[in-house]
Amino acid sequence: MHFGSPYACSPLPTVPTQIHPALGFSHTPHLSYNVSLPPTTVTPHLPSLSPTVLAESATNPPLPTLTIVHPYLPWPITITPSSGKPGAFITVSDVLRGIYHSLRLNVTPAEFKNLPSMEAQHRVNEAYRRRYKRITDARVYAEEKGKGLKRVDFLVDKHRFMGLVSTQRGPTVWELSVS
Repeated sequence: MHFGSPYACSPLPTVPTQIHPALGFSHTPHLSYNVSLPPTTVTPHLPSLSPTVLAESATNPPLPTLTIVHPYLPWPITITPSSGKPGAFITVSDVLRGIYHSLRLNVTPAEFKNLPSMEAQHRVNEAYRRRYKRITDARVYAEEKGKGLKRVDFLVDKHRFMGLVSTQRGPTVWELSVS
């Protein structure tokens, strides 16, 4: 035995994590989804993308948690299973709901001030204005305007879900791609 040798023990084999095809990056995504709108607005582009698919594991192998990042967002989006059962895993639906709910959170003044430039602050403010101005119902318009900046405004006008891309940060961290 060579106790001092780095080859004395081999590491356990690791299985690469794959994202569900419905969530994987594509220039022609399997889902038509605007991340600024509720997941109930998702439209499948493929007939094989049934409601059953939304209940499938978001990853292979199934994971109990997933983190989604984006260069414009200073916050990670943490996805957890909607099922509270032991051994629960992240589903396709959990990912879509998690993205939406995370992006609907309000931005604090400190977070806004931490944007890299005045130009970036201006772009985020303009995105906020465009978001509430697209609402035609006067009551809902006033309500949305009154809620202030949301995290989705940091994406500026990039709201079309293009999929998730693997990162160098490990199997549980994926980057959100939007256009």
